[in-house]
Amino acid sequence: MVSPWMEHGNLAEYIREYPGVDRYELCAQVTRGVSYLHMAQLVHGDLKAYNLLVSSDGTVKISDFDRSILSGCSLGFTETNNTGGGTLRWMAPELLLHQEDDTVPSKSTESDVYALGMTMLEIITGRVPYAEFRFDPAVIRALDRNQLPKRPQELSTQDVQDVWMWSLLVSCWDIDPKKRPRASLVHNLVDGLYISRVTEDFLFTLQESGDLSRWPEATALWV
Repeated sequence: MVSPWMEHGNLAEYIREYPGVDRYELCAQVTRGVSYLHMAQLVHGDLKAYNLLVSSDGTVKISDFDRSILSGCSLGFTETNNTGGGTLRWMAPELLLHQEDDTVPSKSTESDVYALGMTMLEIITGRVPYAEFRFDPAVIRALDRNQLPKRPQELSTQDVQDVWMWSLLVSCWDIDPKKRPRASLVHNLVDGLYISRVTEDFLFTLQESGDLSRWPEATALWV
């Protein structure tokens, strides 16, 4: 397969080169792409900033489609060979559990959403998930304890937009895959945060989702 040349390389490199870029806009682009994949019954299986490319006009493109699969099919573990390192820090906990019959866990739209949340955290901070841990074994121990990444200083507890984003990320990392929001809802919310800057239209989007209780910390700011 021949792909167009991506002048800015991968998204991790792009953020380092242009630290002032709007991180919410980048998140909106990525969530739009993942939502599109899932609507097409595709699972990417290896989402992270190193697998997202940036064109000359700043458009984010999802890459590494050789790891994309039809939804519901089984995908074996694969390790990326690029400089981004392994995928463990972006990987949903259920994919790390050993199956009783030694079958390889299936990657799914739910595990994609978990990785999407980690990728958005990576975009916002410019650091890999669980950046507080230098080595992967410490990350595995954190996952065993159901310990989430630390809330970064880039997501203020006083800014409405940032509070919503953090609440959304936490929902993407729910230990129960079935409780994670769909990629389409994640995109609608992130797009609302980027475009509407938390307006009545954004609240309407939440009400349409039918589950405001998913984000109690953020909805409390409207009281």
